[in-house]
Amino acid sequence: MSLLAFLQAKKYSSSGRVHVAPNIPKKLLSNALAAYDLTLDPSDVVVLIDDTMFGSGKDGCLIGHDCLAIRETFSDAVSYSYSEVQSLEIQGSKLFLNKRQAIAFNMPDKADLNQCFTLVLEWMRSQSTDQPPASVKRAEAKAAGSQELSAAQVDAVVQMTVNLAERLGLERVYVRPHIPQKKLHAALESYGANMREDEVLVLIDDTLFGGAKEGVLMGESKLALKMVFEAPRLFFWRHLEGLSVEKRDLYINARKVGSFTQVGEKELGEFFSLIDQALVDARQASADDIPLPVSAAPEPVQAEEIFALAVIADTDVQSPAEQQKKAGAKDKLLGYVAVAIEQNKPKILPFLKEKTGEASLAALRDDANVEKLGGFIYAFLPGVVRLALKEETFVRFVLENRNKLLDKLLVGEAERVAALPDITPVNRGYHADLDDLLMDDEPEVRPGQKPIETLRSILQELQQELHDDPEAEFIWQLPIGFLDALLPKAEKLIGFPDKKVEDQVFFVLALMYGFSFHKVPEVVRSQEKILETFLNGFGVILSCYEEHNPASAFNVDDDVMPMLLIMTKVASKQQLNELVRKMLDEHTSATEPGDFEMDDIMALLREANNGAVAWVDALTRISVAHEREVQRKWGDVLN
Repeated sequence: MSLLAFLQAKKYSSSGRVHVAPNIPKKLLSNALAAYDLTLDPSDVVVLIDDTMFGSGKDGCLIGHDCLAIRETFSDAVSYSYSEVQSLEIQGSKLFLNKRQAIAFNMPDKADLNQCFTLVLEWMRSQSTDQPPASVKRAEAKAAGSQELSAAQVDAVVQMTVNLAERLGLERVYVRPHIPQKKLHAALESYGANMREDEVLVLIDDTLFGGAKEGVLMGESKLALKMVFEAPRLFFWRHLEGLSVEKRDLYINARKVGSFTQVGEKELGEFFSLIDQALVDARQASADDIPLPVSAAPEPVQAEEIFALAVIADTDVQSPAEQQKKAGAKDKLLGYVAVAIEQNKPKILPFLKEKTGEASLAALRDDANVEKLGGFIYAFLPGVVRLALKEETFVRFVLENRNKLLDKLLVGEAERVAALPDITPVNRGYHADLDDLLMDDEPEVRPGQKPIETLRSILQELQQELHDDPEAEFIWQLPIGFLDALLPKAEKLIGFPDKKVEDQVFFVLALMYGFSFHKVPEVVRSQEKILETFLNGFGVILSCYEEHNPASAFNVDDDVMPMLLIMTKVASKQQLNELVRKMLDEHTSATEPGDFEMDDIMALLREANNGAVAWVDALTRISVAHEREVQRKWGDVLN
């Protein structure tokens, strides 16, 4: 029995500074593997004992399937094979191996240490010398499980990734053919290695102002990425074993490869988690001769059955043997579909309602309805089944087998369907219909109105973000306050061309950000990434505006960005005063219809200064609270 299986049988789990697989935090595991500098694979680590003051995982003990490793502060790691360990003893916080002290722990609880090493010692004693060594079994399993994914498996994982990106509709995630050319070219030039333009399927933009020079490119066979201040990295799908994001840290094969700045777990967590599960499913299916832990195989699916399903996509089956194989795969797939429908009937039954609200299986005679239903059922199939079959292949299968499958499974559900809430609008009566007939003209959209309405919708989105996450006030208070002050005055410009209004609004918004940055004290401005943090809201507004108005001719890089960066880089308030005075004098001397009035600009600059002061106060409160928390936990040690 492996060590992990033994601990699971004992119902042993993480506690305090002792972390047990599969619940070892990825950040700690990645830090430990880098600090210990051993040839351990992430999957080899069963227990991580963190002995660092601030919980980084870089010192302590790693307990694996075949060995345990120890690293003390300012020392190199030492690895001990279990075959070398004649005795193991824990006395308080001190671990003794072969009668010699190996490490004296400082941070973990003594009771947690005693429980952990008592179980490890019990497992070591239980290993029979008559059986093949656990290390041999583990090596065999690892060799089979870590093999490269086949081309078909890679294609299935990549196709699922694209489908997920399209379905989830994530911000800053663009899917071909809707990747903006400007972003695609910038990303390929920055970190695309030798990827071709037509090879890129998904682009994740992690830049502040939407330049796409940092982020992730997902291609047909490769995955390229670049994080801010980091060198580009390139990975091949066939080598990937895991992909996840925690907070803002990106992990590939359980090792941290960088940190996002504009997106994180909130935006990408579900997306990456599903890709990670697809990779796990693919490797499970390719290692069908290896017993899998119960936790890793929640679905009773045999690998040979899954890949037999792939023949359904083959339309050129000729021989009797191949026809028989295809028939068997068809029956298996019908079984999976039957289970998926039975377990999710409440979600599927609304597809049976016609516009009248009455239940009718005739609704499934419409190919469009069946295609929608097929795509819906596809999401409920086991992960490894989805790996073997592309969605379009499955939808075609449902279309071809609707009579045998749907009629049989859904017969008798008419009464239940009729009881479901209506999924079409109710009849509002002839009064409302008459009003619609009288007022069926399209509402007039005045010139300049669209940019203002777009910015107002962005303001509402930011306010909703703040409502959903009140702790993020520090992030959103500046852009919300600036837009809230700007829009009432910008409404005076409605009636002038959209381009004119865009130019004026973003000129003044950039002026507000650049001018108010001088309200941040010098001691704070000199800190790393403060400027990037201060301008984060401006970048969000620009990015959202570009997504709402992709046809807009406004170019932030040419129109306002140089001015904004110059204002933030001036050496003194006097230089800033002279610079702004010169810009406003030029604005006044060349005023045209549709320009902001000078009184409105000055009022907005005052509002911007007030907002910046409040932002600094919030930053100070957060810093003080963090410092107090550190002192509360570690004051005795630090002092």
